[in-house]
Amino acid sequence: MADFSTELITAVMTKFTTSTPTIYTNLGGRMYFYELPQKTTSSGIQITTQYPCAVFRPIGQKPEWWMYSGGTPHAGEDLLMDFTIYTRDATVGNLLTYVSNLKTLYDWCSLTMTSYTLMSMQRISISAPMKIDDVWQQTVTYRIRIDTK
Repeated sequence: MADFSTELITAVMTKFTTSTPTIYTNLGGRMYFYELPQKTTSSGIQITTQYPCAVFRPIGQKPEWWMYSGGTPHAGEDLLMDFTIYTRDATVGNLLTYVSNLKTLYDWCSLTMTSYTLMSMQRISISAPMKIDDVWQQTVTYRIRIDTK
């Protein structure tokens, strides 16, 4: 059986790239796992990406057990995943649109995995938009529950 995190990462990216939703167009296809693209230079690490873009990363996980009819326990995973959108737009307006489109794509969505079944993908929080070093950013956190097939 494949590692659930590898399958989940692939499923999240596949949903983003193959559904061709508005968020895919908004971000120019730029969604990355864990961190923005970087390069090391003599002056240190530099972010080398175009904006707008998004990064998604797991922030916590725990095993989960469900009881099905007949009293048989079944193993799964319960995890939190952050999606952070970044933009260098002058105002916050486009960021709010991008976040709305991200919610449209992932709120209670279905994801296709080979060895696991998505039980739910529930949005649990949205941070306030903030501007740091001329980059607007906002984070949406999802609770994802998956079950072994």
